[in-house]
Amino acid sequence: MAFLEIFMDEEIERYLTAYQEAQSAENNRQLVVALLNADLYTDALSYANEQPEAYITGENQQIYLNLLLHEANFVLAREFVLALPANQALMELVLAAEGDYELNFPQTLKQVSRAFYHLSEYALPEQNRRLQAALKLPFKDFVLGAKFNLLDPFGSQITRTSLLDHLRKLAVTSPIKFLWLDQKEHEIVPARLIEMEQETISQAIEVEIAALNDPLLSDNLKQVNQYLLINLYPYAKEVITDVQQWVRGVTADLQGESMFDEPELQRNMRQKILAELNTL
Repeated sequence: MAFLEIFMDEEIERYLTAYQEAQSAENNRQLVVALLNADLYTDALSYANEQPEAYITGENQQIYLNLLLHEANFVLAREFVLALPANQALMELVLAAEGDYELNFPQTLKQVSRAFYHLSEYALPEQNRRLQAALKLPFKDFVLGAKFNLLDPFGSQITRTSLLDHLRKLAVTSPIKFLWLDQKEHEIVPARLIEMEQETISQAIEVEIAALNDPLLSDNLKQVNQYLLINLYPYAKEVITDVQQWVRGVTADLQGESMFDEPELQRNMRQKILAELNTL
């Protein structure tokens, strides 16, 4: 980070060293507070984002929320507040901050909104950069842009999954239409979606990979499977009907071999995703 290359007071240096040696929740909070005391908000938020779970209780909630709002990260602020059990008072702070920003920076919001549309015109790294910038939009503007991108026929499934996940965290209760791998329109209620890692099919595959008892192969399988599940979200369980054969199939694909006794749908969908990966 830039400030570290130029200047670092003794307190920040002490807490940074402690955090680098042991990345505990307490060390994270101490470093973040030290950075806040030096008005280094961007750096403080960067470190806080490494361990947001360190800020879910008591006065720590306010520290993290204030950081998000100071940096105009309205989408992440809403997601954080909605994940807390009692959140009405904190949500009012988010609403007020959004209103103030809309009033004082209308041109900035227009520019960010415009950049959020037509993500498919850019390569994946640039899509991700523009999506991250869009997290600074107020709720209604972000949802509107997300809806547009979810129906873009040239859109990336990776980006669509990211958008769906944000809408899930934002507890959007109205039906949303989106294009999936089959290039057909589907309709879901984001608030009813399950986090990808918590889906039973994801957990079953993880167990199957662990049972291989081959650390190197397992690491490779986890990485490829993660990419596949992101592309299949939220319909992985409809595609993967035989977990054991799925893991065997991914293994065969990694080793350049063929499998013929696997359910046709899951094999074809997996190979479609991997073929598109090779074109990126």
